[in-house]
Amino acid sequence: MKKIILLLFLLQASVLLRAQMPRWVMHTAYDRISMDPCAPVLFCDSLNTTSLWNLDGKRMAVTADEVHPFTEGFAVTSVKGSEQVTGFYDVNGVHVPVTDYSIAYSHYRFSDGYLLVKDNWGYYFINPKGEKADFGIYHKVYPFNGGIAACMTFKDVEKRKDPYYFYQSIDKAVITFSLRGKPVDREDVQFLSSLSDDGMGIAVIKEKIYLYNQNNGSLVPAFAGKSAANMKKQLSVDGDANEYLRDMNDSIVLLAHGGKKEAVSFVFNQCMKPVRINFVDHVVQFKEKQQKPFKASSDLTVVTDENKKAGIRKNGKVILPPQFDEVAFCFNDFAVVSQKGKWGMVYDDEALNFRFRMHGGKNISFRHREVDSDIKLELPAMISADKCRFTVDEKDGCIIDKISIETKNTENGNYVYYKCKLTIPEGLPDVLTEISYPVQITYDGLVYPVVPLKTKAWHYKYINVALDEAETTFGQGNASFTINIQVDKQPGDDDYPFQVSVLADSVQSELVKVSEMRYQCKLYSLTEGVNRIRINIQEVGCPPSVFPFDITYVKPVERSAEAAEVKEAVTIEKKGNLIEPVQNSAAPASAPTSASTSTSIISDIIQQVSPVDALH
Repeated sequence: MKKIILLLFLLQASVLLRAQMPRWVMHTAYDRISMDPCAPVLFCDSLNTTSLWNLDGKRMAVTADEVHPFTEGFAVTSVKGSEQVTGFYDVNGVHVPVTDYSIAYSHYRFSDGYLLVKDNWGYYFINPKGEKADFGIYHKVYPFNGGIAACMTFKDVEKRKDPYYFYQSIDKAVITFSLRGKPVDREDVQFLSSLSDDGMGIAVIKEKIYLYNQNNGSLVPAFAGKSAANMKKQLSVDGDANEYLRDMNDSIVLLAHGGKKEAVSFVFNQCMKPVRINFVDHVVQFKEKQQKPFKASSDLTVVTDENKKAGIRKNGKVILPPQFDEVAFCFNDFAVVSQKGKWGMVYDDEALNFRFRMHGGKNISFRHREVDSDIKLELPAMISADKCRFTVDEKDGCIIDKISIETKNTENGNYVYYKCKLTIPEGLPDVLTEISYPVQITYDGLVYPVVPLKTKAWHYKYINVALDEAETTFGQGNASFTINIQVDKQPGDDDYPFQVSVLADSVQSELVKVSEMRYQCKLYSLTEGVNRIRINIQEVGCPPSVFPFDITYVKPVERSAEAAEVKEAVTIEKKGNLIEPVQNSAAPASAPTSASTSTSIISDIIQQVSPVDALH
């Protein structure tokens, strides 16, 4: 018995629906949301400010400055519309201020651990602490690359006379050159480029052009072409190398020649980093190292509908149906979405579960066509009940009384409550059965998928039929009997109109109404043996209650010498109630024990047993 009670309790508990609730991390109020290509940081721009968010959905910082892309773990900030540096952020949103400097060469990035800035007096390297590093005095310097920076200063600094170039390493050592085994005087170095990403630089020494190789420290003469005839023509400039430099806005070009007609151009970016060499008969392209892109993985994917609206799917299951203009990208359990030209971000929080409870968590007894009930949506404390609503399509047999809404927010959880009226499902039997109502939740502007709210219900058949044996008559193959209709009414119940009919397999039948609760059933031309009929009683809009009767007819036989006389006899027996009516064309199945009685017992047990009792 305890096992039965526990099973019934678990059946009752199974009507509760649990599911997750994605929520807004940021509403669609931003003009742009982008992920830094090389760092786990989001940039969100709106109202002339930029917010930095990490990939856990936490806002780390807000600034009115312009924030440049991350390199080497730092994002430089500057005053919008100018090159004035204000500092830099690390990937945790910590800002290090830098003042009184402008950016050099529009190079808003750290290179080999240093940021190159300038003021009216010269160029300076800033370390990750925001401090000015002491690398010496120079008139011009380019960003470090490969641990080496190209620098320029003067032999006479005060008078700015006799300029020369040199390479300085990140450990503050000056790189020396040699040609044919002899050291090169620093005053003879007329130009040095920055190093390319594969460690190559361009040098002009005494008007001659050389290729510098960082790997072995060598200087190799640069020639005009590949052919043997051109190998003797080393590239050169005439006089001051700076006179052969041309600023093309996005690039710097050094013009050289290997003879009177063989012109060669060396192309650099604004930081004087080699890009390519345009020879007469070929082009040499310098390799450029790309930053390792940051890739964020996610189980979220995009789903679209015929109207080109976008939604979100997780592991193949739709968690937010198409409702956004666009889903730009997903990372971890987040998705960046747009509505009406604005951008926001939603988060599938596995810790946020909602639960529905219908009819106070009890099984539903449909006595009549309609039942007054209720639905309660239980929410986690983070989800405000004031912003949450749910609906059920009326065609599914549940009409929600929206005026009856109750909402409550507590520390332990919130809820939204509605009264509702349920219509008995078509064909609901008089045994405990699972039924379902499709419910759709909306919260804070988000529309959730339709979910099935499942509950247990049965058709409680409050009508019964009793045979009045005193009024049974028969003769000449015909029979007549009277039935009394019994109604189990609850206090306050109205009278519900119902229809009464008779169904017979093979005999002619007639049902005569004596009163509202009393009918006479007439049968004609009974066949010998069992004749089966069903009294069908149906309240409008409800499944029928069917009461089977077996009429056993004994045909009279006259007396003979061999056998005794057999008198005509009729026996009428009411069988158990049927769950479904049987058509005239088919013989009725054996009727089970009255289901209305058994379901009433189940209902009483469930309502009387507490969860604690059920577990013992």
